[in-house]
Amino acid sequence: MPNGEILTRAHALINSDRQAEYGPPAESFDRIASLWSAYLGQSISPRDVAICMALLKLGRESFKHKEDNLLDAAGYIGLADELPGLDGIKVHVLAKQIETLKKEADWLATKADRSCPPANIASECAPRDNCFSCWRDAARKAVAGAEKGNA
Repeated sequence: MPNGEILTRAHALINSDRQAEYGPPAESFDRIASLWSAYLGQSISPRDVAICMALLKLGRESFKHKEDNLLDAAGYIGLADELPGLDGIKVHVLAKQIETLKKEADWLATKADRSCPPANIASECAPRDNCFSCWRDAARKAVAGAEKGNA
């Protein structure tokens, strides 16, 4: 096989009629990113999906050579360059999450009484000193209320 032949084949593959089976790559990888983000509890970009899929193929290749592994890995890398990462669109989401966490930490820092459960917070845990769960829940409720204008 001439140098780069697998890249030529990967290029042909990602520009073939696979879109009829899976939809346009940007839409398909965006759907996958949304599912992975929900499952993992953190933001995953379509570009992350493509890179992780390439890594999956390389992991398989490290066990046993199969040309399909390298072909697909090259294709995923080719797609990754065209897909959005965690910049632009999703940066504001991460910034909002960070801001909310800062507000929760500030709220916690103002509380002198660390009894469990915190005052005015319904809790199902057994009262004990320094119960992180109760205080975390109390902070989240306080911040959510403040953001809605209720606190």
